[in-house]
Amino acid sequence: MILRKLLYIFQSENYDAERFVHFAYTHLRWWRLERRGTLHWTRKVWLLYGLTLLVEIVFAVIGWFLLGMIGVVMALLIDLFASPLFLVVSAWLISPFEQFLKRRIVNRARNIMRQSKARVIGITGSFGKTTMKEIVAKLLEDSFVVVKTPENINTDLGVVEFIFTHKKEIFEADIFIVEMGAHRRGDIQALCDLVRPQYSILTGISESHLERFGSIENIVKGKFELPRATRECTVLNDANTYIHEAIQEQQAILCEVIQVSEKDVTSIVPLENFAGLSFAWQGMPFTTKLLGQHNALLFVLGMTLAQKLGVSLEELQERVKLVVPVEHRLQPIYNPMTDVWILDDSYNGNREGALSAIEVLARSKGRKIILTPGLVELGEKSEEIHQQLASEYIRVADEVLLIKSVMTGYIEAYFAEKGYTNFSVYATTPEAHADLGMVLRRGDTILFQNDLTDNYF
Repeated sequence: MILRKLLYIFQSENYDAERFVHFAYTHLRWWRLERRGTLHWTRKVWLLYGLTLLVEIVFAVIGWFLLGMIGVVMALLIDLFASPLFLVVSAWLISPFEQFLKRRIVNRARNIMRQSKARVIGITGSFGKTTMKEIVAKLLEDSFVVVKTPENINTDLGVVEFIFTHKKEIFEADIFIVEMGAHRRGDIQALCDLVRPQYSILTGISESHLERFGSIENIVKGKFELPRATRECTVLNDANTYIHEAIQEQQAILCEVIQVSEKDVTSIVPLENFAGLSFAWQGMPFTTKLLGQHNALLFVLGMTLAQKLGVSLEELQERVKLVVPVEHRLQPIYNPMTDVWILDDSYNGNREGALSAIEVLARSKGRKIILTPGLVELGEKSEEIHQQLASEYIRVADEVLLIKSVMTGYIEAYFAEKGYTNFSVYATTPEAHADLGMVLRRGDTILFQNDLTDNYF
């Protein structure tokens, strides 16, 4: 049981040994794990499970031969304490074999991409990647045969698996859109080496994953791996402070660079009853079902690239109307039985998206409720950002429901400092959801802001 729970956390931490060991020895309540997700029994997991179990059995056998039953008990106690370290050692032992296999399958996928005639569009950023991908796909799909990576598949092995399982579609496609995520420098470069993008979009840079990257400078360099590897044209969100400041330093970008900023989009007006937005670009009016005002700039980034690929302004005007909210990313859901609006933003985990969601919530007519466990991986910026969010909660929300985590301590402290008392704290997400029937009233709007996996509690 304990080994399974540890494997679940190891997998959740993307097999990062340092983060896993720190979690394992600071969170000893094993029975509370694997509640927000489940362990995926991959080949790697089975191999780690078997190898670690073998080590623990060997310890018990040695204990038996040396000290009899007392030795077995001592070995079991050692196993109980040292299991996280045994798992890390097992991962280290299989690493050469794993890297050998990874190189083989990546090379096979790379060869498939070299044979494909599809033009590759890479999309990255600290926020808005998946929404940007869906926007670009919708803008292009009536003019080209488009294939895109699904949902939030954005790692090298995830993209490799998609290439293998969709080889025929990629060969028949005109455009292949690849979302690119990163936890450290080099991750996006690995994806670029795999798919060799001709075009790219950088949506924005923020403190997301600051804890993993170590510094905002590393995040900037990591995200700019995509523009630097792009062969024909890259579209950059110059409205983003970090991108604006970094552009002058990125002399290694050899392709055409198109910079888009907030001055390129005008007349942004939210529509009634969470129906979307209207905005203007190049003298033309546009209407979208997406809610956050930041989406207007995402559309301009996507339409700029679509124009580069030959799509007319009139065609774009019609296609923008067809884009719908991505599931769990500021998705409006209305329950006519209870007369309650849900703003499902549970897949968002960055400051810009969180502030945009609060702005959307502020438009609602009834009571405004926020349910959140806070944001993660913000490193040294965590307290500052959560204080900013707490200030916005006080300004907008009638009630805040906090799911207890390390991050919510910053929010609670700010509430106490300001004398704000309209909040409740729940131990778990299921506990909070179970209480919603007592909290919500007809006419309310509730924002589900972020949803964390077990390794963040």
